Amino acid sequence: MVKAWDAYILTGMYIIGSATFISGATLFHPKLVSRPNCYEAGVSMFITGSAFFLIASIYEWCSNLKAQITSNDKTQPSEEKEELLRNPDEPQRNNFMKYVLNVFLTRGTLSVLINLFFLVGSVMYWPTINQGIVGNWLYRVGSTLTSLSNIYALIRCLIPPYKSTKSVVMVAIFHILFALGGLEFFAGGFCFLFHKDEVGSILWAVGSFFFLLGSCELLIM
Repeated sequence: MVKAWDAYILTGMYIIGSATFISGATLFHPKLVSRPNCYEAGVSMFITGSAFFLIASIYEWCSNLKAQITSNDKTQPSEEKEELLRNPDEPQRNNFMKYVLNVFLTRGTLSVLINLFFLVGSVMYWPTINQGIVGNWLYRVGSTLTSLSNIYALIRCLIPPYKSTKSVVMVAIFHILFALGGLEFFAGGFCFLFHKDEVGSILWAVGSFFFLLGSCELLIM
């Protein structure tokens, strides 16, 4: 886990990203998007928000990798450490691969992939690229993965051996909020696809608000 002031930096990036998503979704409303420069501003907000989310997820991934390596080194039995000293090449390589595999199978890696989908999807909406359909599909793929990963994490934290402590409840609420945010983005994407732009922009704004609430909750977890 990310510690101390690192957590505030991470949370700040998620909050800024969520806030820019809300701004972008608002600017995509039919009553605003037709005004001069509003569409470009909305796309810029989504690109900025996606970039903040991607940077935050990469930062978190790297921090978790470092923490896991440090933790495993501290808890490694003395005989294994002696083996590493006698034959440093193979054991170290094997241990490192274990670290990498453990991290790659976590939600952190999926978060990086999800936010990459959102960033590329946002860029696809830029007027000179004009690939909104591709962007819409990438948004819906990213939002689907967001919901599924958080639902899975929610189930994992609610089943034994975890006890119903305050921290577990807070984590569960976080996953619920992000799962709901993903569902709203998925539904909003379909609305835009079928030219229900007003409903789509509202759903994206609501989904962004769920992301914002979840991000703010990180401050008190």
